[in-house]
Amino acid sequence: MEVITSHAPFLEQLIHWPTDAEQLHLFAGPGLRWPLTVEQLIQSEQTGYAGMLVEGELLLGYFQLKMRSPEICRLCRVIIHPRYRGQRLGRMMLAHAILIARDHYHAKRIELGVYQHNLRAMNRYLYFGFRPMSQSMVRGPGHRNWIVVEMYKILGKTCIDIQV
Repeated sequence: MEVITSHAPFLEQLIHWPTDAEQLHLFAGPGLRWPLTVEQLIQSEQTGYAGMLVEGELLLGYFQLKMRSPEICRLCRVIIHPRYRGQRLGRMMLAHAILIARDHYHAKRIELGVYQHNLRAMNRYLYFGFRPMSQSMVRGPGHRNWIVVEMYKILGKTCIDIQV
């Protein structure tokens, strides 16, 4: 298993993971439209880094990093293959994403937004030392209100001090 820079042929696997507009919104926020296409993902990757957790020809996970300022990197569009969730792959991928933000982009801080009802993701970020900084209400699929929790983590020399 390894984390690689996004490679277009793997995106064909990813577009099938969200099975409806709500799942797509949970993964990507309002920035991508249902049905998800490879072209949308390629376009969204143009403004930052996209990483993939792969094993051979199988895509297991995906994430994007975007610089907000010279010192702040935003982690977004994090997803694990539905059949492999609950196997700690998210921990491995998140650890790599944090190190890329720190070592490649020289970010001092990493931020993200997570929907409050996405408890698995929320707990994963708390486990990694992310701290809530604000909440806001947004319109989700079906015109329902969803709460977005904005979180941050300061990146120091030992920014990963947990067991992956």
